[in-house]
Amino acid sequence: MKKAVFLDRDGVLNRSMLLDGVPKPPKFIEDVEILEGVVEAIQILKRHGFIPVVVTNQPDVARGETTKNQVSQTSSRADSSSREGSWVIFE
Repeated sequence: MKKAVFLDRDGVLNRSMLLDGVPKPPKFIEDVEILEGVVEAIQILKRHGFIPVVVTNQPDVARGETTKNQVSQTSSRADSSSREGSWVIFE
């Protein structure tokens, strides 16, 4: 049996943006910043047999503040920033 660990994307793996004191996901690829220690933590999880799965709930899409395409692009950037494509992303 395979084991998995589910991790939220924004604020856990990458830095959230603060707009008027409210944490928001990065809207643009260039705004994605993987937090310090994340890549190493993911590698430890993998060494212990876990499949890292990233989940992200994006209410800004429903509110029309961003598009699904922008969310997919920032998720792709976060994945490529992991150096190995270290995790699986579900949007």
